[in-house]
Amino acid sequence: MLALALTACLDEPANPPGHGYEMRDQVLVTDVDGDGFDDLVTWGHAGDPRVDSQVFVRWGGHVPLNPDPDQVVTIPAKVSRPYHETVVVMQPTLIAHVLFALSCDGNGPGDPQPSRICQLWRLPITGRTFGDPVGLLQDDFNASGFGGYTRNPAPVFVAEYEKTLGDPRMIVGDHDRLLEGPLGGTIADVMFTAPMPFEKPMDIISVPPPAGMMQEELLFVTSAHAGIVASPPIDAGSGVALFDMGDPMTVVTRDIGGPWVVAAPANSTDLTFLHEFNTFELARTEVRVPMPPQQLALGNIGGVSLVDIDPTGLSVYENLDGGTGTFAAVAGPIETESETVLAVGHFDTSSNDSIMVYDGTEQSHAPRCFHVVSGALSGC
Repeated sequence: MLALALTACLDEPANPPGHGYEMRDQVLVTDVDGDGFDDLVTWGHAGDPRVDSQVFVRWGGHVPLNPDPDQVVTIPAKVSRPYHETVVVMQPTLIAHVLFALSCDGNGPGDPQPSRICQLWRLPITGRTFGDPVGLLQDDFNASGFGGYTRNPAPVFVAEYEKTLGDPRMIVGDHDRLLEGPLGGTIADVMFTAPMPFEKPMDIISVPPPAGMMQEELLFVTSAHAGIVASPPIDAGSGVALFDMGDPMTVVTRDIGGPWVVAAPANSTDLTFLHEFNTFELARTEVRVPMPPQQLALGNIGGVSLVDIDPTGLSVYENLDGGTGTFAAVAGPIETESETVLAVGHFDTSSNDSIMVYDGTEQSHAPRCFHVVSGALSGC
């Protein structure tokens, strides 16, 4: 059900950093064109001033991936002002041949208001060709929960679910407002409004319905809680505590024989895995890694595996579904040089996932590829 997505909830700096931050430190790994191989999708802005934001696609099916993006989709600004950029990209599982991108227009340097005007775009795909972006928000979405300009992920998100069987819907939101509407159609309904200044939502993830139920459940993850709730209306108080209030987290999701979620507090070595979402209870696995991770990804490498970049380099931890405690890396660490962004997926014909690392400051930096071979990281 889930493509790989990386989401973090961090306050953003107030000043635009300029040409050195072309890209966000985010990646979507998913089979965009339906050929059975994962593709690598990144996003950022088209230089300064950021009148246009861009989505970059590298097609899988071969290694290494092409140094330059194979497809570049330019998303126009909703209003004519600079500092416009894409902040979220997702691919739904309930409809085919489309990506969704949420882009936001900045206020411009020196503007004291942190709010940004956002638009949700449908990016239709025929084969490996993108059509023109189509705006889907009926009214302006004023993302009041963040401001400034940075390569870091923003606390906004796009999610899909089935309200009832055969009724695909989507949710767009930030930390104090969620909009809801038909998947791929005009989004206008306010689903839930409740300022949560100490609990910013990190992500909303749809999970299969329990036996005998027609509605999908939603895993609602905030900076302090996570819990399963039925489809809208969302009850913000139905979560189960995971971390102390106010801990920023990195949240990573992946479907590996069923949905898995890993959550990591900032600057901590203690990770929590959530899985087995077939009831309103969450199965949890606690894992401790040697160093606080800087980037995380889940993959199918000798079973459910965690890949991370930390100050020592790139490391792989296998069989995380087999127990709890402290895990030693089965492969790595290997030096990552200037690479700070991590992507794991089925990019080629290998039986296990491939690992891509790249320098996320500019779209022209080509990914470097690794496989795990006999317990060691080896170039593809």
